[in-house]
Amino acid sequence: MELLKNHVNVQIVNVKTGKETANLPYDDVFPLLKQSGITAEKNMYKITDNVNTHKGAIFSLGLICAAFGRLWSADFPFKSAEDICKEASNIAKNKVLQDFTKMK
Repeated sequence: MELLKNHVNVQIVNVKTGKETANLPYDDVFPLLKQSGITAEKNMYKITDNVNTHKGAIFSLGLICAAFGRLWSADFPFKSAEDICKEASNIAKNKVLQDFTKMK
């Protein structure tokens, strides 16, 4: 229950971050989400005795919550989950591409 409570609080922060950064370029948003993601991961590892049970879900849900906040704040008339997923993709795209380029 503690883990769920921590994750819900982190995702609320991500929605707020999205709302507060709705007018910023996408590349400026990702670094702001990183700290809440690190906090959620630390909580996960603490509760699960250092087992990665859902790190990818933390990453994905954080992006989705921030995307929702950005669209909501901008009064954008999004009509589908696809709109939210496109916004999440735009937030992450350049950072993920940078990380994969470094791996080569």
